[in-house]
Amino acid sequence: SRSMDATVVGAGFFSVWNQLSLDQQLLIKKQSLQMRKRKFPLKSHMINYFGAIVNAISVEKTDPETFSGYLKVAGQVLQKATTAQAQQFFSSSRNFFQHHALSYDKSFRLYASDDTYSFEYIENIPAETLSWDEPISEASSSESDNATYEEEPPPAEYVEATGDNEFSQEVIPIWMTPPPPPALEGPVIKFDKVSLNFVTSYDSVYLRDSKGTLSLFQNLFVGEGGSFEWTPAGLGPDSVVCNMSTYFFNVKKPEVTAELVKLNYKGKTPGFIPGSFEYKSQTRRDSTFSSFPRFKSYQSDLLITGLADQNVRYKGGFSLIGNKVTSGSVAGDPALIEVFQQGEKKFTAQSSEFNFEPGNITSNKAKINIHQGNDSIVHQLVRMKYVYGSDSTQQLLLQKDKGDMRNAPYTSTFFNIDFSADLLRWDLYSDSLNIQIEGARNTVPLIIESVDFYDPEDYRLLKGVGFSFHALALVANYAVQNNVREFYSGDLAQFSKRNPLEIKQAIEFLRQKGLVNYNGRTDLVQVKQKAIDIYLAHKGEEDYDNVKIHSVIAHHPNATINFEKRNMTVRGVEEFDISDSLNVH
Repeated sequence: SRSMDATVVGAGFFSVWNQLSLDQQLLIKKQSLQMRKRKFPLKSHMINYFGAIVNAISVEKTDPETFSGYLKVAGQVLQKATTAQAQQFFSSSRNFFQHHALSYDKSFRLYASDDTYSFEYIENIPAETLSWDEPISEASSSESDNATYEEEPPPAEYVEATGDNEFSQEVIPIWMTPPPPPALEGPVIKFDKVSLNFVTSYDSVYLRDSKGTLSLFQNLFVGEGGSFEWTPAGLGPDSVVCNMSTYFFNVKKPEVTAELVKLNYKGKTPGFIPGSFEYKSQTRRDSTFSSFPRFKSYQSDLLITGLADQNVRYKGGFSLIGNKVTSGSVAGDPALIEVFQQGEKKFTAQSSEFNFEPGNITSNKAKINIHQGNDSIVHQLVRMKYVYGSDSTQQLLLQKDKGDMRNAPYTSTFFNIDFSADLLRWDLYSDSLNIQIEGARNTVPLIIESVDFYDPEDYRLLKGVGFSFHALALVANYAVQNNVREFYSGDLAQFSKRNPLEIKQAIEFLRQKGLVNYNGRTDLVQVKQKAIDIYLAHKGEEDYDNVKIHSVIAHHPNATINFEKRNMTVRGVEEFDISDSLNVH
């Protein structure tokens, strides 16, 4: 061939020929003849075959034992592989010997360093199967007929406990036994130790001190052990250590996932915690850190003290998304934050997506409970920001949800009221909490209702739109008739013989109105007392009142709760109804 590549390879092969042993020379001649018999194309197969030999001797400078192992595997490939597989093997081997890389192209390079390796060939041995057609030998049949069986006592650990707990053995979580990696076959490079360097235009990150096997047919690396760096996110090994267990990935892509790793973020996590792992090299500006690698804990009940200051108690999951710390866990269970001020619990928040940054904790979907002695102010879903600092700063900001729960009210058990507000602002070092409307404050009112408030028109609207039944009546009637306040939507669907999907939609509608709590993951419905009261008031079976206050004010908070004086000041009120029937205002 007149191609430049063939010329370079030919010259190189001539220069290394005398560095080969006689056995190696004879084996190369034999394999060359075999490729000609199989009519391998010169420009691809033959050039890559001889190019791999040249690079192994002149560039990689492999020792004789390793090179002989390579030639042996090459012979097995020529015997057993297809033409396309052989081409892939020789091309991958040539690249490996030239660049010492498991993969090498323009956009992504996967270098190996600090390694020891050897070439092997893994045979594809099918698992043994039993057939009903296979005859049983007379000897085995005779032994079976004459055998006597003595029932052995079960091991002590399986004997039924004599105490109250019948199930004394703990169930091993499924994440502790991740699925096995895929089986490899054909030619492989086995690394007894290796550090892998993932290099793209945006990243250069190491998986250090690992071991594993590279399939040259499947472009698959199956590894075990090692520590993955967090440097793309700006965190060094002195901060974050991520120890791998078993993992596998396509060496042609700068992506790695692992079902089980253990991560320690010094000063934040309580030692190493188990979780899932993901790395991906993505386009980004030079001045910004990557949002990879990513870690998410399997446990969602971790007691972690390093995420905020001493006034915050946290129990939940732990996720590290690049350098961002969140409360996420694989299961998605909600985390719990308790905030104290001078030893007194001030508020509690629950969310599956808390974000922790220096000086603040935020969540776009948090359940909040502000403690007021034995009473509380609660909301099922708000946006939350808590700011803290060494200068005695403790501030809580609550804003209404941007989604379906934006119209759901707060409930105050001390004042026995519900109120719909856009914003609550509280300096925990002060004795007062401010409540207000945000937009169009000179026209949009803050609405306060007594918990016993009933309006026939409101009841009519609680039928919902598009339902074949009255949403509130169906739910409240079921709760009253069965004397329950908690049930599953499936129970209600079966009881009412209604479409389960329509029942779920009705419950979600009532949740948005603040009349029930509903957990979509567990399907548990909790009916609030106000839903029962409205239903019974409509039936004339319970007393009610008409206290409803509209507050419109532009330049001050609509209302202020003073915790010390235990009162609530409402501004911008001209008049409000006490009793429509008596015309009392």
